[in-house]
Amino acid sequence: MFYSNTVIQPNVNTNLSEMERIERKRLTGSSELPNPNTPCTIRAAAYIRVSTGPQGEDDKASLPNQIKATSETIEHNKWVQTNTYQDIQRTSEEENPYEREGLSQALNDAKNGLYDVLVVWVDSRLGRNQEETQAVRKMFRLLGVQTYSVLKPLPIIDPRFYTPKLDKFRMWQEGVNDLSSASESAEFAEKMQFGKMKVALDGKMPSRVPYGYYRKRKFAFVNGKEKVVSEVLVNEKQLAVAKEIFDLYLNKGLGIRKICGILNTRNEPGPKEGLWNYSTIRYFLKNPAYAGKVRWGWKLSEFRKSKQRLSKGHNGVIVKGQHQSAIGDDDFIKVQKKMEQRAQFGGRAVASKGLLVGLLKCSLCGGNAYITSSPSMYAYKMEKLGRPKYGFSRIYYYVCSTVSKYGNQACKRYICGQQRVEQSVVDEIRSLAKSPEAQKSFENTLKDINDKGVSIKGKTIKRELEKIPQIRDRYSKALGLNLMSYDEYGKQMNELTEKEKLLSAQNGELQQEIEENKKLKEKVSKAISVFKNFDRIWGNAAFEVKKDLLRSIIKKIVYSKNKLKIEYQI
Repeated sequence: MFYSNTVIQPNVNTNLSEMERIERKRLTGSSELPNPNTPCTIRAAAYIRVSTGPQGEDDKASLPNQIKATSETIEHNKWVQTNTYQDIQRTSEEENPYEREGLSQALNDAKNGLYDVLVVWVDSRLGRNQEETQAVRKMFRLLGVQTYSVLKPLPIIDPRFYTPKLDKFRMWQEGVNDLSSASESAEFAEKMQFGKMKVALDGKMPSRVPYGYYRKRKFAFVNGKEKVVSEVLVNEKQLAVAKEIFDLYLNKGLGIRKICGILNTRNEPGPKEGLWNYSTIRYFLKNPAYAGKVRWGWKLSEFRKSKQRLSKGHNGVIVKGQHQSAIGDDDFIKVQKKMEQRAQFGGRAVASKGLLVGLLKCSLCGGNAYITSSPSMYAYKMEKLGRPKYGFSRIYYYVCSTVSKYGNQACKRYICGQQRVEQSVVDEIRSLAKSPEAQKSFENTLKDINDKGVSIKGKTIKRELEKIPQIRDRYSKALGLNLMSYDEYGKQMNELTEKEKLLSAQNGELQQEIEENKKLKEKVSKAISVFKNFDRIWGNAAFEVKKDLLRSIIKKIVYSKNKLKIEYQI
């Protein structure tokens, strides 16, 4: 479709006085005005850009189609095409539009007066949003270049008489076009989101598939029409690596960095054929796709925006997918809890060679303890005989972290020897594991978690909340039948609203209490299980597994003057 373009010829007063001619010659070098009745050769350039964001349906033009449409438009309007500027590389929202190679060259040529009109497929090709489009167009306008849209054309003013600041009609009309394009773009984006949400709810991955899977596309007939459909298939070798990562973290007790080291040492190719790194493994462990789920609508890459959306009630979806899983639901949840627990202890506690780092506290200041070492007495004896002390055995012990932060004046450095305190802790746990009284006490603790009372109270509040809409309806009917005055109606409705707010707040607190009780029951149940099977598990467990076992049953340990005090999770 072409716009029957006629170049607008402004009214020009060619009858200049002698003084006006002198002034004009002084400023422009010529005392004569261009003759509006003589034909004007309009020089036009085309600007082409690949779309990156959601655009209106009519705006989905490929690069060759845009080139063809803009060239045909220039030819149809009998303009002279000077150049075609292209931006093929995709850009991000944060990138400066003037750093695009094609757009930058177009601006430079406009500054040098090499063309009069810039032709685009549609105005949104100039920028990725309404504000950016207006800013870019303004730059061209100030350089004396008019923009012309193939889909939404506006009349061109004769370049010989074009005055940007007086081009009010184009400013107004282009603003209207921008609003229309923004509306169409938002509508199309919404349709795309609904479409992808439907795909996700059907258990299919609507976007890129993670490591271990690949997408296979094929033609198929759907409702009598030939369409491109896709299915997610398994890359057996890669999925085996994904399963190994979960096993190393959950069952072997290895940390993320150690897993990276194992995979890189054996030259296992990463997701992008590069080295494995911390963030890649962490993303693996947190991705529910490996538990056979489809996650959509959470905007993981836009943390701040996502946080705002979630705080305002937005929710994405996590549903059972149609693809093969690498790990079961229960194990995936265990991995998430383990990651949360490790985060609380911090990197030093997780990577330390001490079983009790993160659990053992200084009895004087309450600071955390960490492991350090020094040469043994035998090493010092050997040093006196002329042999280096560092070639002999070392002794390991726990020290207070407060001293390392604030100096010897803040606290006493030495807490206790590593072997002594670790053995004391294990012995006490073994003793409790064999004690019938301790086992009975643990079971009573589990029973004392009052789920039933909280649940009954929650059901009562829920019933009260369900009655409120009915009461509102009755008040409205009473007002309509003149059985209640406006003042009384307003008073009753305000009281009802306050009651609803109070009940909603109480319900929120109860739900939080129920969730906390659930977590506590899980923690206590796990601790009881560890106590009952402690000897069997401890004997053959790897060092990392032993650390996890202790953390599952112990909150805090204090050791002072050969006295051990353990605070358990139960």
